[in-house]
Amino acid sequence: MSTDPDSPQEVSDPEASKQPDQDGKSIDKKSDDVANPPAQEKQNPNASSELIVLSPHYDEKHHGLYVEKLEQAVRNPKVRNIALNGGYGTGKSSVIQGLVEKIHSSKELKKIRPITISLPTIQIADDSDSEGNRTDRIQRDIVKQLLYRSNPRKMRGSQYHRITHVTATQRATVCFIVAAILTSIFWLLAKPNWHWHWSQGGSLWGYWQPAVVQTILWGLTFYIDWIWVNKPALKGLQLGPAKLELEKNDSSYFDKYLNEIIYYFEVSGTNLVIFEDLDRFDNPYIFDALHELNELINISLGQERFTEQKHPSVKFLYTTRDSIFEHKTKGILEDNNARYSHQLEIENRTKFFDVIVPIIPFSTSRNAYEYLTQLLNDHVFPARIETEQKLREIVGSEVSDYRLLKNIVSEFQIFTERISVSWDGNSEAKDFLRDHANYLFAFVVYKNTHLIDYEKLQTEDSNIDKINKDFLNMRENIRKKIEELFNQLAHDFRLWIARENSLREIYMQHYTLSVNDESFDDFATIELWSKALSFDSSTGMRPKISLIYSDKRFLIDNDIFVHLMQTRIEDTGLILSYNREVYDLQKIISTINSIMEISNISSFLSLEYSMLPTEMQQILDGFINSFKEKFNHDTITQKLIQQNYINENFYIYSSIFTQGALASITSTAANANTPPAMRTA
Repeated sequence: MSTDPDSPQEVSDPEASKQPDQDGKSIDKKSDDVANPPAQEKQNPNASSELIVLSPHYDEKHHGLYVEKLEQAVRNPKVRNIALNGGYGTGKSSVIQGLVEKIHSSKELKKIRPITISLPTIQIADDSDSEGNRTDRIQRDIVKQLLYRSNPRKMRGSQYHRITHVTATQRATVCFIVAAILTSIFWLLAKPNWHWHWSQGGSLWGYWQPAVVQTILWGLTFYIDWIWVNKPALKGLQLGPAKLELEKNDSSYFDKYLNEIIYYFEVSGTNLVIFEDLDRFDNPYIFDALHELNELINISLGQERFTEQKHPSVKFLYTTRDSIFEHKTKGILEDNNARYSHQLEIENRTKFFDVIVPIIPFSTSRNAYEYLTQLLNDHVFPARIETEQKLREIVGSEVSDYRLLKNIVSEFQIFTERISVSWDGNSEAKDFLRDHANYLFAFVVYKNTHLIDYEKLQTEDSNIDKINKDFLNMRENIRKKIEELFNQLAHDFRLWIARENSLREIYMQHYTLSVNDESFDDFATIELWSKALSFDSSTGMRPKISLIYSDKRFLIDNDIFVHLMQTRIEDTGLILSYNREVYDLQKIISTINSIMEISNISSFLSLEYSMLPTEMQQILDGFINSFKEKFNHDTITQKLIQQNYINENFYIYSSIFTQGALASITSTAANANTPPAMRTA
């Protein structure tokens, strides 16, 4: 299979879904193996992998059918407006490339003279422009591309002047001829007595005057040409308050572009104009203007639509997507008027074009995984660098453009090779690449799908940096709240002991608690309160709690822990369920335990925290809202973070690091999933 982004796959061809480099194995069958060990073993591990080229490439197997249909349309004298329809990345450019190559190589199509117009999308697509201004700008750029293709020597009648290159030899020759003519004129007017001098037997030295005159005039003419020809013209002269302006010599090609274009087609003989990606401007009005222009050109050239012509008519071929014609309704059918407008848009599409050739999509979100896997198999060095199937499935489900997939693999290839070259022969570098290939690949994916945010990584101002900072702040604030809660519970418990058990003398003394024969000196630990509130539902048994002071042991009712904690929790604003207080408290402690163990955003997002004190709940909700605000419409980043392919160590892969820092970097990246757990005081 062609690995070109514009290499579509034929549905009717059963072999089209198989990859030649996989021994006929269908790519529709998912495999968790990224690298093909036998193929990789044959490759030189020290050799650089082949550069991945993103430009279109014609493949007869996949594009031949479309080229054949377009060829039939081009030959038909009744066809003047042709559409090659397909979405972005479906292979339109490759088909056009194949058509142009076939026209140039075929004797049967020798009368067809094609040109391709491809406009700068970024320059023209300005959202602040009105529809009319944008259409004018597109028309202007089309005129510029048309006329700059022409040979200025053949279009001497054009008002669209263009600077041409003249060699020094050509200049000298022209100047010599002009000087010879001026010398002859000088001789006819001055009539010097050179001939009389020669006829009287004078010496040849007397004939130096013509040579001197010729040389002087030649040099003067060459100097004037060198100084003034094709140089900027003088606009004006200002002396004090007086100002002298010369007449402006601006060409009015924009106002007279129609005459210029017709003149261009008359002189150049061009009869097939290919417009690429006009739909990217999201401006359907340019199609109406071009359709009218096509009619005017053919009328001016005497090409009547319904009569037999000696020469082929001028044809326009548009590569576009179908949806550009639904510019009013946008496919939304809310009422009868919208449905009527939608019907007109559908009919206008088929009325606008004489022939429509559709392209079957090559890569979609349903099969991008297979193409991504194949690209990684074919191009990634060094050997044994593997990425997880889950990661490739995430990327494939969100990135369907084959050219973009190809560039992601290309950049991943360069990243891995750069590390390998820097640490050539270092086994730790190979281990680093093997262990962190998923994180590095996720970084390259993010780089290709977030161009501006990637550049902000250098200043730690990207959304990834911001969300990691928010996470660290959230975790620290939660830690403080948890510490505060259990310190308060420990204080309340000590006060209860002194007040309820007449043990005021031991309030400031050291004593311990025993929960099922497990001793606790610190009453602010979560483990103590978790065990004290535990309940064995199978036996109905509750833990045995004793207060140990010196040699004395006092039994304590479990309900005191329920009462103290319930009071503190309800003081925060969270009301516990009636007759389910113990269950709710156990759930709160379980959630707090889970929060203490989180080390990254991924583990936090998978956490359920419906039962928490109000202040803690607000802190967690604040982070969730911040996460949604940054990535609500960024599904791929959400998935990469949720699966921990992007974490707090993301910055490691954003710059080159030296071999000396390998140990510390490896240690940091290896602990990406397991940083130290939070601990309460």
